[in-house]
Amino acid sequence: MNREIKFRGKTKNGEWRFGFYHKDKDGDYILTEINVFEVLPETIGQFTGLHDKNGKEIYEGDIIKFIHSPEYLKNTLVGVVITDKYNNWCLKINQEIHNKLGYKDENEFHIENAINSDLIGNIHDNKEMLSN
Repeated sequence: MNREIKFRGKTKNGEWRFGFYHKDKDGDYILTEINVFEVLPETIGQFTGLHDKNGKEIYEGDIIKFIHSPEYLKNTLVGVVITDKYNNWCLKINQEIHNKLGYKDENEFHIENAINSDLIGNIHDNKEMLSN
């Protein structure tokens, strides 16, 4: 398996940085080939290895709009990329929408069930999208 492992984090001045993640007693850091950036720990997200339909990289904490499969449902939903209790990449969607789809227990499902995804933001820069 050939998988790219990288992270992103937001600096205190609001800039996103991409690279390796490092944590020590002094803070949380994103390391690039030439620099080290201290980042806010709550903004750190891992690259899923997946891209949206436009080729944008999808990270933990991203908000994506997608068509729920199977095809017969034809529902367009908005979800947040998270990891489940088994460390699988999942999408957490609005509970009200989830119930309308007939799911009763969990309000998340594997990211592979989202087709034609479109990255529309992230939970750190676009909190207002979560209420829609």
